[in-house]
Amino acid sequence: MVDTVIRCGVLIDGLNATPTRDQSIAIRAGRIVSVLSTEGATSSTGAATILDLSDFTCLPGLINTHVHFDGNPEDSVDYGVYARRTVDETLRVILDNAETTLLSGFTT
Repeated sequence: MVDTVIRCGVLIDGLNATPTRDQSIAIRAGRIVSVLSTEGATSSTGAATILDLSDFTCLPGLINTHVHFDGNPEDSVDYGVYARRTVDETLRVILDNAETTLLSGFTT
């Protein structure tokens, strides 16, 4: 039994070479269980809660928490910065990146 169906206008899932249109993501117990055509999801998911994001692009599971993606252009050319950061500084960068990604749009 699926709990939630998320209707996407465009889906970028990392599996296809190109983004796909009119796809829905089926979620059970907080985990993605399948990606279906929106038409197929409508007919096969029963009483699941529907979240209509058909005007948006969905990026399920794609959260970039790389420590080198930290918003400081200087860091992209100074790889030594990663050796100079403490574990606490690196964790802060990771958590800041994850929060920014989550607040900027839909992901799981």
